[in-house]
Amino acid sequence: MGRIGPFTKSFVASELSEGDNGDHPMNADTGFTLTSLLATYGAILSSITLGWTLYRDLRDRRRVRFNVEIRKLGVRSDGAMFSIAPSSNIEGTMEEVFFVFSMVNVGRRPVRLKTIFTQYKKPVEGKAGLVFSARDLPKTLDEHEAHDEYCEFDKRFLSENVKAISVSDVAGKEWKLSRRQLKKLREDGSKYL
Repeated sequence: MGRIGPFTKSFVASELSEGDNGDHPMNADTGFTLTSLLATYGAILSSITLGWTLYRDLRDRRRVRFNVEIRKLGVRSDGAMFSIAPSSNIEGTMEEVFFVFSMVNVGRRPVRLKTIFTQYKKPVEGKAGLVFSARDLPKTLDEHEAHDEYCEFDKRFLSENVKAISVSDVAGKEWKLSRRQLKKLREDGSKYL
């Protein structure tokens, strides 16, 4: 036999000889065998495992749900603070209204929150935004832990020049109020300007 390409041997199909019933593996026309069934099962199972691992790893990151509301603050008889809607009148509440910032770690990793700030569309007096003076930040939030901050109501935070109100962590990741939330905050705040 001669050489075929880089191979030194050539493949010659054997023909059935008399008395051969075709049981030779090269001649068998079997559809699904146990080996091919197990190989298919293994491929499907490994694909599902890969998909689940990618899904889980992509979801396994820092995420914070951030919200800002205009509220009245009060102190309960046991000394704990609470916040209520500005239109409500409950004994123990202050007359002034405040911004209350609510942050919840909805991710699966702890996150250390650092700063609450605004960003301007156009700089004002050379400043790109305002920083809120937070009482308990920086603070580490574990999975599903919540934290509230508050500051005095200030109309500068609601101007049309404010592009975003955000909270950031120590690594620089930011979570912003949505446009809808910022619009609602401006509408609610217009009652107290």
